[in-house]
Amino acid sequence: AAVLCVLYLAIGALTALTMTRPKRRFKAEHNPASRNLPYEEVRFPARGGDADIAAWFVPAAGSQRAVVLVHGKDSNRSRFIEHSAPIVIELHSRGLNLLMIDLRGHGQSSPSRMSFGIREQRDVLGAVDWLRARGFAPGRIGVLGQSMGGASILLATAAEPAIAAAVSDCAYADIAPIVGRRFHEVTGLPNWFLPATRIALYLIDGVDLLQAKPLAAVPRIAPRPLLIIHGMADATIPVGHAADLRLAVPSAELWVIDGSGHVQGVSTDTAAYQQHVGDFFQKHLP
Repeated sequence: AAVLCVLYLAIGALTALTMTRPKRRFKAEHNPASRNLPYEEVRFPARGGDADIAAWFVPAAGSQRAVVLVHGKDSNRSRFIEHSAPIVIELHSRGLNLLMIDLRGHGQSSPSRMSFGIREQRDVLGAVDWLRARGFAPGRIGVLGQSMGGASILLATAAEPAIAAAVSDCAYADIAPIVGRRFHEVTGLPNWFLPATRIALYLIDGVDLLQAKPLAAVPRIAPRPLLIIHGMADATIPVGHAADLRLAVPSAELWVIDGSGHVQGVSTDTAAYQQHVGDFFQKHLP
């Protein structure tokens, strides 16, 4: 029994280390200059100083409004230029400064294991701190996050009153059902190894993976404006997560895009996405 218990936990530890290892996929050629946008390479600490964050700052002359753009799992800031350039260009054309960050463990930021928003929210808060130090006032900073980045900005916005408006694109309300549904698919192991994985990760990294639950935090965002976007055909994070978030924040706006998959709204209906998100920030970042 003791041997089986040790083996069970050892498999859980190996699985935890594998599940939380982000992929580095940064493509330097997909930078703002490739879309004729001016930019600066910047670095700053995550709030709390436990990570070093790489970012691009895209200035908008004469503007004191800014939006932080946050990518999803296994992605990075260059993906905004490679796959989501229309919204980057649209927001900049509306006079918004942009700060595009690499979450910890991703892109060119410092190494880290993923915590699915628990620690990544500090990277977003570090971006807000950097903007504040550059003279951007509370109430004039917005955030937009995709997937895990969406979960991270929801947690950060709930914690930081200086964030005036938030857009969440295909975020999960609670990581637990996502992990439960996809655990076997991703690891090849039966779900009864999930408790061992959770325990091992907590012992190794001090993180309880299943506590990544934006749903519990989002009520603190109100009455600040929140736009929840989700693809009706999202097979990675079901659209029900968006509905749950909306129920938790009755003042939030929910936009479900027909025929759109996971974080595909900007390519499924580019013009509508540009208009909807652009209008949202134009209205709520004075």
